[in-house]
Amino acid sequence: MIYFIRQGKAEMNRYACKIFLSTAALFLFLNASLFSYEVKIFFNPLNYEADEDIYFISRSSEAEVEEIDYSERENEFKGKKTSVLPFVLISRDIESQPFFKDLLSAGFLKKHSGTAYAIAPLFLPPTTFLKKPVEKNRLDIFLPMNYEKVTDILRRIIELRSRGHLKGIAVQLRFLPPDKDVSFSLVEEALRQKVIQEAYPGKYFIYCWYRIQNFNDPESVKDALYYAELDESKVKKLMSVYTLELLKADWNLAEELGISDISFFWENRSLLKYDQLTSVPGLGEIYVPSSGGCSSCAEKKDFASSGSSGGSGCGAHKSGCSGCGH
Repeated sequence: MIYFIRQGKAEMNRYACKIFLSTAALFLFLNASLFSYEVKIFFNPLNYEADEDIYFISRSSEAEVEEIDYSERENEFKGKKTSVLPFVLISRDIESQPFFKDLLSAGFLKKHSGTAYAIAPLFLPPTTFLKKPVEKNRLDIFLPMNYEKVTDILRRIIELRSRGHLKGIAVQLRFLPPDKDVSFSLVEEALRQKVIQEAYPGKYFIYCWYRIQNFNDPESVKDALYYAELDESKVKKLMSVYTLELLKADWNLAEELGISDISFFWENRSLLKYDQLTSVPGLGEIYVPSSGGCSSCAEKKDFASSGSSGGSGCGAHKSGCSGCGH
């Protein structure tokens, strides 16, 4: 509950300030010649996008804007006393502008040093966390508990793994905090999946494959456990041992990272959107711009006999996939 109250207040504050910024942006556009200040944007090339607030503060023709890959000028970045990206530094010349005090009081700008200001995290949520320890080749995927709408992504990952792709990449599924409409059965299923990942990591994706074939049918749980060669009673017992604390670890991390929708967290450092997977060598093939191919022609009971053993094909067909040519 605290999580949702905190998120709600943050969104309200952000929305109220957005109204002010829209008015300020119009003023800036009409009075561009009044402005002369430096804007330095430090970014991570894996996940950088020109946020609307970055655009707002740098849109003046008088602004001297410099976009900097932090890894190429790491020494300069270290001196900025921040450990998150993107990070936007603005020279104190902006103090001479008519609405500077309003920007400061609204919380959009914060004092960073004696000579500069920065856009506050509320308006420029961090997507790279440089203080976190690097976990090489680890991909955490945050999913809503009712992930029926994103099963194509899971199918794609399972298909790639079954063909020997994604080698050396540790894929971990995590669950986002439940919203008010989430049923107990969905929470129970999320806990079951977390338990299987913890106790039987080698069998998890086999279970997941069969489970998502008919996600809304509770009876598919028994089928999925059977094909993954998992003992239902043992899994149930482990669920009572781990309890919801296992899921709360995911929820706390999601809150720490500031995410509330499907996200990909690469090497414990970089938050990626689905299409940004293409910027990371080895992850790009997970991204499929449109549906089709092998994800749409899965045969339910062929995975254990072909895909899980590393055979050819998409994992849904013993002798290859006519839909995608694999």
